Amino acid sequence: MQEQAGLLADFRTFFERAPGLYLVLAPDLTIVAVSDAYARAMMTTRAGLVGRALFDVLPDDPAAEAASALRQSLERVRALKRPDAVAAQKYAAPRPITAGGGFEERYWRALNAPVLDGNGELLWIIHQVEDVTELMSLRADLAERDALLESQQNMMEQLRAAQHALARHTDELTIRRNENEQRAAQRAAAEKTTAMSTLAGGLAQDFNSLLGVVIGNLDLLRQRAAGEAGEAGAPDLLAEAMAAALRGTELAQQLLAFAQRRKLQPARLDINELVSELAGRLGRELGDGIEISLDLASELWPVMMDRAQLEGSLAGIVANAREAMSAGGRLIIGTRNVHLDADYVGEHPEMKAGDYAIIEVSDTGSGMPQEVVSRIFEPFFTTKEPGRGSGLGLSMAQGFLAQSGGHIEVASELGIGTTIRLYLPRLAAGAKKSEVISVASAAKGGRETVLVVEDDAAMRRIVRRQLYELGYQVLEAEHATTALRLLETERVDLLFTDIVTPGSIDGMALARTAAARWPALRILLTSGFPQTRLDEREQINGFRFLAKPYRRDDLARVLREMLGAAGSAPPMPPIATERPRASQNG
Repeated sequence: MQEQAGLLADFRTFFERAPGLYLVLAPDLTIVAVSDAYARAMMTTRAGLVGRALFDVLPDDPAAEAASALRQSLERVRALKRPDAVAAQKYAAPRPITAGGGFEERYWRALNAPVLDGNGELLWIIHQVEDVTELMSLRADLAERDALLESQQNMMEQLRAAQHALARHTDELTIRRNENEQRAAQRAAAEKTTAMSTLAGGLAQDFNSLLGVVIGNLDLLRQRAAGEAGEAGAPDLLAEAMAAALRGTELAQQLLAFAQRRKLQPARLDINELVSELAGRLGRELGDGIEISLDLASELWPVMMDRAQLEGSLAGIVANAREAMSAGGRLIIGTRNVHLDADYVGEHPEMKAGDYAIIEVSDTGSGMPQEVVSRIFEPFFTTKEPGRGSGLGLSMAQGFLAQSGGHIEVASELGIGTTIRLYLPRLAAGAKKSEVISVASAAKGGRETVLVVEDDAAMRRIVRRQLYELGYQVLEAEHATTALRLLETERVDLLFTDIVTPGSIDGMALARTAAARWPALRILLTSGFPQTRLDEREQINGFRFLAKPYRRDDLARVLREMLGAAGSAPPMPPIATERPRASQNG
């Protein structure tokens, strides 16, 4: 008997300390045994569960479907005396008062198994629960990502359709030309460029908002997947998806540069150093059949350019050269100084007199006929097969250089090769070298509270998760009216609001009102529109601005710059006791 009692005690200890979530129920559904893991999941103790009816201790969940599904499963076990599974259900698990009270949304699935005596009568029901909250969240996030990627593809199809419609419109203009063919052609081109600039700017706004959700989701999914057992290959797949999304971001920025609506970030550049680094990277991608060589001038003049845009333009030019040398060949990248005088500019009115540093890219490829050269800078013009090129590369490079005060020209002979020259304005003597800002890994937050105002539910969810993971307390509002009510009743360190929000008060009006009423409040604005476009409309007015799409590290860095070092947040603004006046549209 003592041995049996010892075995029974050991079994109870094993059952109670098992890692799974288990209950043992009497036939009348009274709880007779509880595992430690189940008690922890319910945020209570064994004493608070044993002896009570199951449905008396389950959370008071508004979703009655979950309780109903469990009740039906247990009834089937009692009637049929065989195991029965319950699909994943949403529950609101109660939080202890010490943790703030309320409920926490979780997803559980269950298996109910009967224990019968020697006569086949029901003695007990073992109720096993598995928490699948993270799995359900991951599935939802992946489904959302797939929907967003499909939306991007649809946008590109719309862009191509707009291109064809615009081409038809240009053809109609050509048919109606009656005089001065040359002037009627620089006017059609101007109309086409204006139309494409407007189209590109509008598409980039929507594209940026979508990419903000994609990048935020992938950032979070990559961190979760990296720590999950049994998910071999998932980090690599997510890394590839992230790279594709970031390429989409680069495309949006190039579209904005083409539309001359992106605010460039010029810095003093050593062109020879940039070309050498770029050649080293691109040389590995050209293949064994293509030889690359450099012819760099000594004492090359410095320039002030946007490095990312310049590198992107050169990478596109080299990619075109590789296409033209499918059978192999030689690629030469050279640099030199040149002065363009008044006589030269008189014959080339598109240029301005002055000093330039030139980057010259020459290939020994197939070359182009003059009818192709004459159209090479037209938006969406390409000689490549469908799906292999957008036809935007050189037109974007031309737009970027024009915005930077430079120029691009092409010379090509069929069967001999092509040379492309980039004219970069010389940096004026005595100009200060731009400061290089070293950005360390973004610090996490401390005790600060951030109020997020975003009408897009998916984007708001991403921002909330990013801020939670950075250690901030988060409040949310769908529009400005709700945000003002929260500012009146809650302590908030920083207001993070989209400029374009629904309702009678937009994000900009909210920012102005909040700044006037709570001077200590930090305010950060965001939008899918580029800052230069907002500056033109005088909407920024000195507030900090973070353009969509942004990475989590970008958001963390800006927040720490505004709030100070982690753990040393400024005093919180006082809570207002008065309602907004009618003059504040509140």
